[in-house]
Amino acid sequence: MGNTKNKVQRNNIWIYGYAFIAVALFYSYFYADFYETGLEGVRFWDILFAGNIRQFYKQIFLIGNMQYVPLYDFPMYIIFAIWNLPLWIVEKITSIDIFHSSLCLMWMKSLMLFFSFLFIKTFRSMLEELGIGEDDRKTGILMFFTSGFYVSGLVVLSQYDIISLTLTMLGLTYYLRNDEKKFIIVFALVAPFKYFGLLVFVPLLLLKEKRISRILLKMILVMIPCLFFWIVFPYGRPELVDGCVFSPSSSGTNVAKPVYMDLFDRGNIAFGILFLFIFGEIAFLFWCYMHEEKEVWKNGKLVMYCGFIAYFIQFTLAYSHPYWQLLMVPYVVALILLNKKYQYINIMLETLMTAAFIFAQMFYFTWCFKAEIVSLSLWKHVVTPGSGSGDSVVTLLRNYIADARLQNYAVGIGLSVYTALVLIFAILNWPFWKKDFAITKKGEDIPFWLLPLRAGISLIIGVVPLVLYFYSWG
Repeated sequence: MGNTKNKVQRNNIWIYGYAFIAVALFYSYFYADFYETGLEGVRFWDILFAGNIRQFYKQIFLIGNMQYVPLYDFPMYIIFAIWNLPLWIVEKITSIDIFHSSLCLMWMKSLMLFFSFLFIKTFRSMLEELGIGEDDRKTGILMFFTSGFYVSGLVVLSQYDIISLTLTMLGLTYYLRNDEKKFIIVFALVAPFKYFGLLVFVPLLLLKEKRISRILLKMILVMIPCLFFWIVFPYGRPELVDGCVFSPSSSGTNVAKPVYMDLFDRGNIAFGILFLFIFGEIAFLFWCYMHEEKEVWKNGKLVMYCGFIAYFIQFTLAYSHPYWQLLMVPYVVALILLNKKYQYINIMLETLMTAAFIFAQMFYFTWCFKAEIVSLSLWKHVVTPGSGSGDSVVTLLRNYIADARLQNYAVGIGLSVYTALVLIFAILNWPFWKKDFAITKKGEDIPFWLLPLRAGISLIIGVVPLVLYFYSWG
């Protein structure tokens, strides 16, 4: 009894400590994308009351001389508008510049915390449908929020994938219950909140449905909300205001914006090019279609494995932005919980492959992890923002390492380690192995130190831009 109580107390200490530091880091970073969507959410009300809401995508969105162009489907801006209504009111009745007020920006960003709490509910429900016990469900929720991809994608980079992910978990819950109507309805809601949910919907549909006509019908049903919003609120692009410049994210076009732009890694085959993503995706989808299993929705391991493979293909065989990887985390966590005999090695694999991938991202997407993203937070009252030679990992290291190959080598090493480990994870957790592997610490409980170590690595990732801020501008 005493040992159990001591164990709970030790767990509480590091969990509360992690939560406090993570929230502090969350409000330390204001990455450009969330700043832009906050603007569009606030201006939504002006456009609505002016009677121009159907021309939303052709409106002018300005902060200073920077012009922004909406790129998401319309339902995303409804969410942004509802959440930021208090700021619109503040702007109307006061002289506060809400886009340079740290407290107002903290409110904008808190939307992600709100959906993080909603995610707990839908993720817990999905884990319960998988037959995972209450204690393990708590462990799974803890593992999600201490993942390096949660820290980099949401805590640091303020991305909105948590919205679609929350709904996706609800859709998967209905799939595991064999409630087909609700499964389709929920994924129809998921699609307008970024299209990545379709990467999971299609293989799960093919696992269960073998009639071509019904497959096509259900895919059309899922796309109806997207089609509705595309027609009622058509994409467009405003002219550039004189004296202004488009933001880097707005420099392209949002008209029929494809899910994939320049995303394909390639190789050579026969007399032409082999697109690795298309190759992997077609092989995966056809396997799902030809796999025959009665009551496949009851095979929780297979359902989670297919979700994992859908994003494994996306992130390994194609280009990806440094925050999309959050979408893969629930499936990895679920597989770890379902394969209890391999929990230790699975957590080791997940921790190291996540750290390696983010290491590569820091050297490739240098603008995402720069000191600059701290400059609008309350830390500006401690250290005045400026400019320095160490405002990114690359520029910092180049003060000490002059080799021009540094960046390419660092990216290559990180991606190589990630690919090796994620492949081992995929092989180890294949749901149709007939025999167990001879694996170290097989069947043992998770060591006490492993989850705190994993959380610590995530916090080290999360603190990098803040360290750069104080190093370069302090």
